[in-house]
Amino acid sequence: MDESQQQTVLKSIAVSTSSTAVATQDRQLAFQVLEQFKAYEGRIPACIAWLHQERHFWQNVDITIATKLYVLSILEIFLQKGYAGLAEADRLALRHAVLTAARQLAPLPSHDENRMLGNK
Repeated sequence: MDESQQQTVLKSIAVSTSSTAVATQDRQLAFQVLEQFKAYEGRIPACIAWLHQERHFWQNVDITIATKLYVLSILEIFLQKGYAGLAEADRLALRHAVLTAARQLAPLPSHDENRMLGNK
């Protein structure tokens, strides 16, 4: 997936989650892009890469949480169907990406809660 395609998906996430007025046609186009991405063959590596990124912006608007939630929803669907067919290294990479995203999104835990998100 090249940079232009990534920006198209990020723009679609921004449009879909925008609380400001957006034209109906723009929302429909964003929805179509996001639905097409769900069927894109290279979606899992792209999702893993996005989970590793700390922040996601579209035109100076922080869409980090919306992007991570969208990516996690795609991974959830994949896990139900394709996880068993993954090699152990790919499974490890996927687990690491999800934990990285969780650490980025979760508020800093108290000292006693550090074990929950600790490295294994």
